[in-house]
Amino acid sequence: MEFSSTISLEELATRNLNEKNDYCLLAPRKLAVRIDQAILTATEFERMQLFKFEADRERFLVAHGLKRIVLGKIFQCSPHDIPLAPGPGNKPFAQGGKCHFNLSHSGDWIAMILSFTTQVGIDVERPRPTEELPFALVCHPDDRFQLSLETTDQKFYASWTLKEAISKWDGRGLDRPFNEIRLEVAPDNTYLGHHEGMTWHARHTVLHDGAHLAYASEQLLKPCHMLIG
Repeated sequence: MEFSSTISLEELATRNLNEKNDYCLLAPRKLAVRIDQAILTATEFERMQLFKFEADRERFLVAHGLKRIVLGKIFQCSPHDIPLAPGPGNKPFAQGGKCHFNLSHSGDWIAMILSFTTQVGIDVERPRPTEELPFALVCHPDDRFQLSLETTDQKFYASWTLKEAISKWDGRGLDRPFNEIRLEVAPDNTYLGHHEGMTWHARHTVLHDGAHLAYASEQLLKPCHMLIG
């Protein structure tokens, strides 16, 4: 998974996305200074104001600003008029099934996965070096990982992001026990996640600053990876 394509925020706002492709968008938190808060709905603005720390407000603004910029172009409507509704687990979905999307943010990164054909989930996590990691709550005893993940901490965060993405696929989130999801490495070096008779396809990468990113779906996604600059 490489973000070899870079697009400016301004170009993204004018670009029509090809509905034959899926997209994984990655944006830095620093873009917050270039996103007008007026793009948020009144409810979103109130939620943003509840955050105590500026970094949390910035992540929220970039995530939901990005969502409204992208979906507004897809639906050819004002960012405030996108037909969204809460689904299972309060996961928002676009009415009419025109597209499926999911958001995540942590540290300096905001990630969005978008598909025109299938439900999707995404997660990005910044490792916390001083934090005691709850391995028993996250890792399945038969989890398997790519050989590039050498340390125990790397495997933990890979497991966390992959399983979070799988769980966000249908809105269950933390309601699905992570330590009951079993990971295996597929022949193409992607991942398969297994739980309760279901199987998901997932991809994982470690970003240049050590943050972990993963997305998942019932189908093997091969999205365009775009870094927003």
